[in-house]
Formats: sequence, structure tokens, C-alpha cells
Amino acid sequence: MAIVPARQRLRAIIADDEPVGRALVRQMLSRHPDIDIAAEAEDGERALEIASELRPDVMFLDIQMPGRGGIAIAEALRRHRQSPAVVFATAHDRFAATAFTLDAVDYLLKPFDEERFDATLERIRRRLGYGAGHDCYRTSVAVIDRQMTWLLPTRSIETVRAAGNYVEVSTAEGARHLVRETLVRLAEQLGPPFVRVSRTLIIRTDRIIGHASLGRGDTCLTLSDRSRVTLTRRFRRGFMKRSALLGARSSHI
Repeated sequence: MAIVPARQRLRAIIADDEPVGRALVRQMLSRHPDIDIAAEAEDGERALEIASELRPDVMFLDIQMPGRGGIAIAEALRRHRQSPAVVFATAHDRFAATAFTLDAVDYLLKPFDEERFDATLERIRRRLGYGAGHDCYRTSVAVIDRQMTWLLPTRSIETVRAAGNYVEVSTAEGARHLVRETLVRLAEQLGPPFVRVSRTLIIRTDRIIGHASLGRGDTCLTLSDRSRVTLTRRFRRGFMKRSALLGARSSHI
């Protein structure tokens, strides 16, 4: 089985009041090295508590549990600044329509087999912009445009800037879009050639055409559109490491 670096893996929470239900999802997930089970919960209140604490990428929810059921949990998660993808895994089919109004990735009816579960995982990966298996860098980000959400390929992104509870991504065409993510999370999940240069900014190393020292460990980087950004001393080491791995011309900065 392939070993996937921790920062490239998806983190999942399983919430089901039945041990057999949790074991079924756990068994299915064990076959996928790019997904970690961050925690399990036996009731709705505990599921929400650990979701707030651990901020998982995906939650597998039973519909009927003590306290809050899966539908109520999904409604509450939508109010989180960074809500996880949701999959319902249940023996009750009558809630399917409601589940999809909550933007659930899938609705699994127990008992389900490996083929059905694997199809769900592929939907999750596509929703979150991940490749399958060992190559799990983000390939797209979910852009918020009025009341709609659509996927923007990462190859189209030039810069990523922190913007309050969101990030703002800019494209080569000059368009700017909001994404409901944190800069820290995207810095971990975007693959080459992206690199973080400051507390609020991620750029592409293949857009750097010049540099100049600003003193005290800071460096002014000139990008291909002639804009200038600052590589701060705090992020210099990570920048150098990523640039060296890429064999980038910026590795000597």
C-alpha cells in the first residue's frame, strides 16, 4: 500500500451511534491510504464538538443518533466558516431528498459494498479538489460566485491572498474570486509550483523573474506581470525548500 504524506491526506470523522455502523465505514476507509480517520462519535453533540475542534475534510453521518441526528448536524456544519464535505451513511432512505438540499456529497444506504463506497470517495475527492490515491495535491478550489459555487483549476491561479474568513485567488486574466478556505490550509494542500511567501500571500515560483534584498532577511520578488511582493524572513526557509525541490530559478534567492 502506498504511503501518503500526512499533509496530503484527507481527514475524516465517523458519527454513528451503532458500533457496527462505525466499523463498516472504518473498514471501507482502511483501504484508502489518502484518508485518515481523525475521530469517531456516538452521538450528534459529540460529533459537532470534535468537528469544531479538528476541522475535518469530510464527515460520515448516520441519520438517527441520540441528541442531534445527521440532518441537524449537517445544518449546523453549514454555519461553520470552513464546513466539511458530508456523506450520510444510513439505513433510512426517506431523508435522501433533504440530505441533498444540504449539499451532501452522497447518501449511502446500508449495507453498501466496496464499489459503492469507493464511488463516494471519488466524489469527495472531486468535490474537495484532490486527485485519487497517492497524488493528493489540490487540483481545483471551490469558488464562491453570488449564490453559486464552481471549481477553478489550480493551474489557473496566480496568487492566493488572505481575505478575512476567506482567501482571494487571482488568475492570469486578472479575475479575482473568493474561496471559503484558510491560507494555512491551502498552503499545505496546493502542490508545486505554489509557495507561501508571507502571512497573507501564496504565489507561484514559476512567475518570479527577479529579486532584490530588502534587508533583515526580507526579499522583494518581481513577478512576470511586473508586480512586486515581499518574501518575509519567517517564510524564507519553506520557500527555499519548495524552490529547491522544483529546481526553480528562485532557489538561489
